[in-house]
Amino acid sequence: MGLELAIQADRGRSGGHPQHRTAAGGGMAGHQVGDQGGGVTADRLGIGNHHHPHGLFSLPAAIRAIQCRMPPRLPPKITATYLENAALHYLERFASSSANLRRVLMRKADRSLAHWGGDRDEAAALVAGLLAKLARLGYLDDAAYARQKAAGLHRRGASARAARAKLAAKGVEAGLVEAALAEEGGDFAAAVNLARRRRLGPFRPAAARAERRDRDLAALARAGFDFETARRVVDAADPGSLEDEVAAEAGGR
Repeated sequence: MGLELAIQADRGRSGGHPQHRTAAGGGMAGHQVGDQGGGVTADRLGIGNHHHPHGLFSLPAAIRAIQCRMPPRLPPKITATYLENAALHYLERFASSSANLRRVLMRKADRSLAHWGGDRDEAAALVAGLLAKLARLGYLDDAAYARQKAAGLHRRGASARAARAKLAAKGVEAGLVEAALAEEGGDFAAAVNLARRRRLGPFRPAAARAERRDRDLAALARAGFDFETARRVVDAADPGSLEDEVAAEAGGR
């Protein structure tokens, strides 16, 4: 029985107000929504053994169970308008490089073409035209995206090696990546940021520093920093001396 018919039938038997009922037998076939004289049972709704732990079966539970069994929504057909709306919706939520947005849109196109059929080259041409339009309008700017991501990664303590890998994965050109990284404070400043966040070296209690030294060095090495940078951070006398070194490096750039 369809969901609407099931609800209508239940309301008709219970005077318009679905009620929780438990049949005398206590079995699953007896759990129903509505009057005991043949209401909407779990078996009639085809939802198996989804029932209340106290023997009650509620209409909201029936609706949720049926929704879980509904077939997935069909993908929309690919049009220029659909792609533009999808792109703007994505950019409202996430910053993106051109290459990353292309991947997002082409995944949507591939799902649509797999169901409706069509020419992938035509879809790719629509996406390429849309990306060019968004770049002209300022919605896409790979240089600005690279600077924004590089700054955020640097603040979180990502090494230049890790930042390069992350930006390359987003499809940002190598030249833009290097220009963005050059604006940041370098690996030493990033390592200090990571040590501060993770409480490594001089940022941890003094009594635990010697015992944890090797682990702290390993943590910085796993993050992509070379040994000399890691040693310089972990063996610093105190956080203040690290901050002074970072400021001196920044002033010398």
